[in-house]
Amino acid sequence: MFLQISCPPEVARKSVAIYYMSDPRADAVVRYKASFRPRPGSCEETFEYLQLCKIRDHERLETEDVQKWMPNWNPRW
Repeated sequence: MFLQISCPPEVARKSVAIYYMSDPRADAVVRYKASFRPRPGSCEETFEYLQLCKIRDHERLETEDVQKWMPNWNPRW
């Protein structure tokens, strides 16, 4: 069952994490990090963003990674 996500009217969510849990398969690979991917058709679906996703699959993203792959990125926080 889903729980409704609500924010105050003046606040917007920038991301949502959704997890589906099941019993692990016998041949499942153990993962300890979340795997990030852009939604199909979103403005983040660029080569540079996907490179950052690949790095994040294996290690922590550092400021240098973002500066290398998305030098013009301007965070909104």
